[in-house]
Amino acid sequence: MTAVSAGIAVITVHTESGNRTATCTATVDAQRVVARPTPPADGRGVIEVLLDVPVNEPFSVSFTLTLPAGFSLNRSGTTLASELLGSHQLAVAPADAGSWLFAVTPQTSLLGAGETVYRQVVHIAYTLDGTAAAGEHKVKISNIDLTQSNSGATVHQDEISVTVTLTDATGAQPVEASEIVYYNGILTVNTPQSERIEVYSVSGQRLYVARKEVGKATFDLNGLPLSVLIVYGGSGWVKKIVK
Repeated sequence: MTAVSAGIAVITVHTESGNRTATCTATVDAQRVVARPTPPADGRGVIEVLLDVPVNEPFSVSFTLTLPAGFSLNRSGTTLASELLGSHQLAVAPADAGSWLFAVTPQTSLLGAGETVYRQVVHIAYTLDGTAAAGEHKVKISNIDLTQSNSGATVHQDEISVTVTLTDATGAQPVEASEIVYYNGILTVNTPQSERIEVYSVSGQRLYVARKEVGKATFDLNGLPLSVLIVYGGSGWVKKIVK
């Protein structure tokens, strides 16, 4: 099956008399840049930016980060992912009010490209000044330009947004841990909103994604590798599980 665009796939059926083709609807996630928040606490939080790129291929990526009122960029806590420290460099410069321009560029040559996976790229740290109201706040990442060095492939995304949910101005975690339970290969999530559930390896590879409706839902993770996994909820919670 070859996906030709998000939501459409072409299936080729091999028969004795030749090939027949048919089209069907498929779920295809073509997004190459992903941002995800960790739950804020004690007035601080982190947003991780990931790229869907080959493991060993150098790349360049730039984007503009815009934080909502009450949020400030923590420059000292904003870093490259640890796996990129020897191969890439990060530059951050002020843009418009409340916005910063990020640029990640390669500084060494790497071997040929390997498997394409989501890789952690930048950990964006922010602080809360106590004026942000409880509720959902949108962090915007815009004008995203990605270039893979070896292949020359380029990707542009106009904008993605990240929802950071605050229950108060200090950044308390919005979901009680008791509502997120993992046992015997089954993840149970009981939250009052519909949201996207994503499971990542500790290296940043996305292994599973599903949509949860309002209330309680279960997800079978038995097909995932035995390891430490990180589960992210679209409403802002994070849970580490050992499988």
